[in-house]
Amino acid sequence: MLVQHSPPRHTEQDLLSAKYAQINVSTTKLADVDKRFRDHAKLFNDILNKRTALDEAVNQFMEDLEATKLKAAFEELRKRIGDPSCVTLKRDKFSMELKFKANDINPTSIRPLHAFNKANKHIKDIIDKIPTMVSAVQVIVAEENKLRREFLQRSFGSEGPDLLKNCMDNINSFRKVPEVSDNIMSETKRKFQTLVDAATVLFAEQ
Repeated sequence: MLVQHSPPRHTEQDLLSAKYAQINVSTTKLADVDKRFRDHAKLFNDILNKRTALDEAVNQFMEDLEATKLKAAFEELRKRIGDPSCVTLKRDKFSMELKFKANDINPTSIRPLHAFNKANKHIKDIIDKIPTMVSAVQVIVAEENKLRREFLQRSFGSEGPDLLKNCMDNINSFRKVPEVSDNIMSETKRKFQTLVDAATVLFAEQ
C-alpha cells in the first residue's frame, strides 16, 4: 500500500520571507540581456537592503537609549541632551534630520542622533527610488514575448531550452516587484509618521 505524503505546509512567515527575498537571476548567455536582468535585480535588491538597514537604524536608536518604545527613546534623548535648543530639526516631506554640534551636547546622545538621521536617510532613499525602480522593472516584464522570440531565433543547441527557461524564470521573478514595492512604500511612510509623532517629545514645552 502506497503511503501518501501531504505536501509541506508553508507558514505565513515562509510566504512573507519568499516575497521579500532578493532576486537572483540566472544566465541566459545573451550578454546584453543578462546585464539588464542583473541591473534590474540590483535596483530591487537595493531597496530590500535599505528596508533592512532602516529597521536596524531604528533599533540601534532605541538600544542606544535603552528604550523599547520610540516615545520613551525620545524622552531619554531629551534628558541626555538637556537643552533642546542645542538640537535643530530639519524637516522635508519624507525625511527629518537632527542637526547638532558635538561639543554642545552630552556625548551619550551623539550615537543615537546619528542612528536617527541614518534611519531618515534610508526612508528618503526608499520613497524616492521606488517609483523609478518599479517603472524600469515593468518595462522588462512587458518585453517577455520579445525576449522569447529573440531566444527562438538564436541557435543555442541543446542548451537552448534551459537558457530560455532561465530567461522566463528571471522575468517571472520580477513580477512580484510592483506589489512588494507598494507594500514597502506604505510601510516606510507609516514608519516615518511614527518617527515624526515620537520626535515631538524632543521639542515639547515642559
